[in-house]
Amino acid sequence: MNRIARRELMEQLFADNKITTQEQLQQLLRAEGVEVTQATISRDMRILNIVKVSDQNGNTYYKQMKVEGEKNYERLFQEINDNVLGIQQINFINLIRTTVNSSYANILAAKLDDLELAEIAGTLAGNDTVVVFSKNEEDAEIVYKMIYEHMDDDLK
Repeated sequence: MNRIARRELMEQLFADNKITTQEQLQQLLRAEGVEVTQATISRDMRILNIVKVSDQNGNTYYKQMKVEGEKNYERLFQEINDNVLGIQQINFINLIRTTVNSSYANILAAKLDDLELAEIAGTLAGNDTVVVFSKNEEDAEIVYKMIYEHMDDDLK
């Protein structure tokens, strides 16, 4: 199975199952006749925007961050790595700190709005801060993990 077909299968498995570990995903793929390494699973999950979220009871599971149409995520993720200094989630709101006096807060807010992600209701930007509003805490956690995952590792 080629990587495109494998990733389509993974998307379907995440839609149909509440997957809590990469090992569980590996078993589901194996049941479909697909043998992959843990490294391949991790890479595919990152490309597919699969993030770990918590439900109301604190149980964690993986969920795909849904997007409409093809978007240029690699460039956005690199910009996040280069310009985002920190992120904090407060209930259904994320506060994203960016480099001071760089105008990146406004750029990031515009890019997040343009993505039309289901998990983002709207954004506000200042000099070095972006406020991202979500409909609920679960959606906010998905946004948080997407940003945090792509931040510079030295800032985490």
